[in-house]
Amino acid sequence: MQILTIQRVATHKRPFDAVEIIKRVKKIHKVDFKWVGNGEKNDINKYTPALKSVGEWIPYISEEEKWEMLKESHIFINTSELEGFNCGVGEALSIGIPVLVYDLPQYRDVYRDNLIYAARVGDVKTFTITLKDVIQHYEEYKNKFSQKNIQFINQNYSVEQVTNRILHILEKVMNHESSR
Repeated sequence: MQILTIQRVATHKRPFDAVEIIKRVKKIHKVDFKWVGNGEKNDINKYTPALKSVGEWIPYISEEEKWEMLKESHIFINTSELEGFNCGVGEALSIGIPVLVYDLPQYRDVYRDNLIYAARVGDVKTFTITLKDVIQHYEEYKNKFSQKNIQFINQNYSVEQVTNRILHILEKVMNHESSR
């Protein structure tokens, strides 16, 4: 089973949490872990030895390679403590794999109930328990989230939907400016 994360290597992404979670999961399940993303030199030096100890760290990939890797993955995790939209999470949702994250208000605003909120930030033990459950009952989770997540992304974050929202905002701004 392949577990993937796509995010920068940085302190607020909590790479040591990901390492500890994967270590604990590997005691029971056979998993391959990949962390895709680069970062500042100090962060790379600090975190990548630990990331490499539990899986593969890949600093750069092409768009084509990224989509291939997402399609090959079974589960996407994100251990960040600070996020906005997070493209990697949205991309994983768009192909229908289960996505586990720390429970951040931003995620609830953007992705609603389409993510698996594994734990509070920093609660490695609960995140690990949740990930083990997803692995153990993978088909159930995949069936529960797959079509629902693909549909959610298509309805809310397709190029057409985003373009329409931008046009609507611009129209409101222009109407406000013209009424001054």
